[in-house]
Amino acid sequence: MLRPTRLLHDLTDKPARTALPFRIFDRVLRLVLYTNALMVCFVPHSIRTVIVTTLACALLLQVGYFGSVLFLFWLLCLERRTWKS
Repeated sequence: MLRPTRLLHDLTDKPARTALPFRIFDRVLRLVLYTNALMVCFVPHSIRTVIVTTLACALLLQVGYFGSVLFLFWLLCLERRTWKS
């Protein structure tokens, strides 16, 4: 039988920092969207293109974030499955 090499729960008093703080996430998201909007605005000078590409960029960021959450959930399931067997 395999034994776990590490504890699933940390028994120390320190809280684990596993997530990105919301302030940093919000700043990075705004920086990416503003940079995208400025670059598109300076090149073709079209407000419609700026709006469409900024919305597309925001959608791609959301899809990437959702995909990373699913990936982390999948890794957690794999870890739990190997720990139980």
